[in-house]
Amino acid sequence: MRLQILINHYHESQEMIGRMLQSIAEQSVKSDFEVIIASDGMDHQLDRAFLETFPFSVQYHVLPHKGTRATRNALLDMSTADYLMFCDADDCFKDSNGLSILLNAANDGGPDVVSAPFDAEIKDGGEYKFFRIPTNGVWIQSKIFRRQYLIDNHIRFDEIANHGEMSFLWLTLHLSGNIRRLQESFYIWKWNDKSVTRAEPFFNVKTYDKAVNSYARLAEELLNERQRKDLYQDLIAGEMSAIYIDCESGKWNAAPPEYIKAAKAGCAAFVRRFRQDYSALDENFRRRKYNATLVGRRTYGPSGKFAGITAWMAEIGAENE
Repeated sequence: MRLQILINHYHESQEMIGRMLQSIAEQSVKSDFEVIIASDGMDHQLDRAFLETFPFSVQYHVLPHKGTRATRNALLDMSTADYLMFCDADDCFKDSNGLSILLNAANDGGPDVVSAPFDAEIKDGGEYKFFRIPTNGVWIQSKIFRRQYLIDNHIRFDEIANHGEMSFLWLTLHLSGNIRRLQESFYIWKWNDKSVTRAEPFFNVKTYDKAVNSYARLAEELLNERQRKDLYQDLIAGEMSAIYIDCESGKWNAAPPEYIKAAKAGCAAFVRRFRQDYSALDENFRRRKYNATLVGRRTYGPSGKFAGITAWMAEIGAENE
């Protein structure tokens, strides 16, 4: 069983990617894996002699600049291994047992996905701190995927939407009944001052409309291309609950008004497109999805309750016509 670690590279320094590669070199597993790096249209290339200093196979490709999702799709197309792991160039493994844990889990029953928690590094004033991100369908970090499963189910990254990882992960976690969830954390999502997702405090609000659009595109794909009405209903029930909770919870209040306006416009577009199909779903099903979304978002007691979602759909749709 082979694993390929697929690393997308853009503006990260050679020192940063060296940190990632060194953390791989320090793994207790010394075989059954290799690394493929794809630079997304870099003006300056990595030193190939530097890459050859590591005690494992490193493929290196410089691609035309098309963005993170297109680079990850290119890496997916280059891959040949049984399992794949997508990593950012500026991250690293935090101890020497990570690859061993992943490979052992993959060898135990051949799951389609192995998902583990990871530690996110944050900058708090002049200090760096860590907090644990549990296994979930939002982050690509600390997960491996069976390559043939991705191929058989035509799962790729959405290159149009800014949040193409979300739709990729939603599909991988909903099309399979064979997912292994681990408890150990062995991966660090490192702080990078140049990362737009980390440096912009309201990045999630600023790009919320794009995230919602990504889910809308996925819903259309599930219904029309994949003909999976069951998953279509699951997605629109979950996403309608999510945008209702986010709009009504008050957590956007400190964001710039133009960010909030764009976010609500994106929510309104989703409501107008899927409101009728959502309303036709069984009420108990909709309520269960709402409660599950509250737990998943760690949001308890927002100003909007499930009973108010019907009035909210009418109001936000009218406000943003």
